[in-house]
Amino acid sequence: MKSCIQKIFLAVLLLTFIAGCVFKREEIKYAFQMNPKICGDFFLYSPNEDRDVFLTISADRMNLMLTDAVKTFDIEDVPKDAALSIEIHEYDRRGGEKYYCMEKIPDEWAMRISRLIATSGEMTITISTPDSSAENAPLRMSIELNDIVFRDEKTDEEKIIRSLLIDNVILQGLK
Repeated sequence: MKSCIQKIFLAVLLLTFIAGCVFKREEIKYAFQMNPKICGDFFLYSPNEDRDVFLTISADRMNLMLTDAVKTFDIEDVPKDAALSIEIHEYDRRGGEKYYCMEKIPDEWAMRISRLIATSGEMTITISTPDSSAENAPLRMSIELNDIVFRDEKTDEEKIIRSLLIDNVILQGLK
């Protein structure tokens, strides 16, 4: 009887260890700069301090139905026509931002070495209208990411951003 209980205990201990190894996700700790750029219908990119890793968020604003209010999305449940994409791109050297918001990319620019694609988590977008007394003031937006799980497109390894706030993004020229 004692031997049977020891075997069960060891089996449970081993399964707990294996589950911890399989489901443990490395936390992404890049310090993305809080002066992101936005272009097009809705394409936002924000670099780390070394400017070789970029967080990108893109979507079809009309199909995402963004208004001047707070809207929270579960990434897995966003309709496909909203084309929501949250990614992290890592480059072999500084200068990856040259890739964004351009149509043609020169060959000598930095090469992307990894791409992490968000698969689950929650994103909250707040768009605020300017003060009515400020004529021609641009719209401003903040994006909060919570428990965003990313999958590496080459290795299938998963990483996570527990919490990130991108605040005070100026939506110049967007209405």
